[in-house]
Amino acid sequence: MRPWIKLGVLPFLAAGAIAGMAIAQQSSGKKPLLDFSGAVSTAGTGEDAAFARSVSARYGSGMSVADIMADASSQGFKCNSEQASCTRTRLDGPCVDAWIVDFTPEGAASGRHVRRCMGGELDE
Repeated sequence: MRPWIKLGVLPFLAAGAIAGMAIAQQSSGKKPLLDFSGAVSTAGTGEDAAFARSVSARYGSGMSVADIMADASSQGFKCNSEQASCTRTRLDGPCVDAWIVDFTPEGAASGRHVRRCMGGELDE
């Protein structure tokens, strides 16, 4: 095959591979992703954050606490042994962002996203 023909075929092969990966990701990830990008709550407990809504969407369909903890752990959360919550934190200067998945005694999951600075709430 001539070199210019090989170069002409490469973009089509790459586009096909990318499309195949996108389809595979969509079919394997039936549950919505957790949203770590939303605005953080600096007042209250963070239940109105985009993260809280994404937790309800991802874990609200009858998953067991063990399954939720395994999924959260695979996304960088640290879960406590009492199966009460999982937390993921990020330091940002003197502040800490915390994404928290809490479990009720019945096994339902809820989410919170809070930001605390120097041991108190951040003033906006």
